[in-house]
Amino acid sequence: MYSKMADAKMADTKKMLDLYEDVNREVKATIGKIVTLPIAMLLALEPKLFITPEILCSLFLGALGVSVSPEAVGTTEWLFLPGKHLTGLPTYFKAFRSLKRLRIVGAKFVRFPSVLLGLQSLEELTLRSCSLKELPTEIGRLIDLRVLNLRNNDIKVLPENIGFLRKLTNLYLGGNDLETLPGTMKGLTSLKVFSCSHNHLNKIPRFIRYWKNLEQLLLNNNQITAVPAEISKCENLEVIWMEHNNLSEIPYWLTSCKKLRDVNFCENNPRLAIHPNVMRQISHMERGFVPNFCWKQYDEQKEKK
Repeated sequence: MYSKMADAKMADTKKMLDLYEDVNREVKATIGKIVTLPIAMLLALEPKLFITPEILCSLFLGALGVSVSPEAVGTTEWLFLPGKHLTGLPTYFKAFRSLKRLRIVGAKFVRFPSVLLGLQSLEELTLRSCSLKELPTEIGRLIDLRVLNLRNNDIKVLPENIGFLRKLTNLYLGGNDLETLPGTMKGLTSLKVFSCSHNHLNKIPRFIRYWKNLEQLLLNNNQITAVPAEISKCENLEVIWMEHNNLSEIPYWLTSCKKLRDVNFCENNPRLAIHPNVMRQISHMERGFVPNFCWKQYDEQKEKK
């Protein structure tokens, strides 16, 4: 009798150790480091000898120094994950089915974590400085996204389906390698903030006329040569930053943007010409940065009058 009980206990112990190894193998594959299962958790698992996605998620976050109990995984709405050790997100991350805001900074993903495409409740997604080279075409599934922050990655092309994110109000793409924007982005009619500084854009797309709710247009450090007439349709535009581009003219149609309060056109073509009506408008703004010679010309014109 004693021998049978001992054998059974040893068998259970072996199963538990195998389970422990399986968990650590999966966690290590994702973040490159081993975690220790708490004794209390081992004891709690012993009767069933199986582990749930919620427990795996709790362990995964614990290895990153983030504390979320297995019971809270399914109802958690906000997560900030340090990305130092992250090279991917495990499949069981989908257990965060109520997640609305996720921020990951400094990971080494290269590829967009596909498990995120199943988190339909996401409203804010930040993957900043995560070494991403591309976005999947399925990004359009995240139809409830309001904020998408992909700053400081290595993205060269945006997928056409990004135009399906019609609830987006804030889109941050600064510090990538973009040369053009897909025409489908005209569908992002809820946009209020569009930031695409430090890329390689050579023009502002004409579909900007559809962004009637746009309030901030941030395009510093690109290669843009002209301000299109379509920008006059952005009647709610308050901020436009285009420092360090190749602009040769700031045309009169910018005066149609009556709410403008903050502009920056410094460090463009050495012969940058700004329409007098635009200069007059800038002179009454909270912040108006244009080259000094433009202000000089404007002052001289005022004196002549």
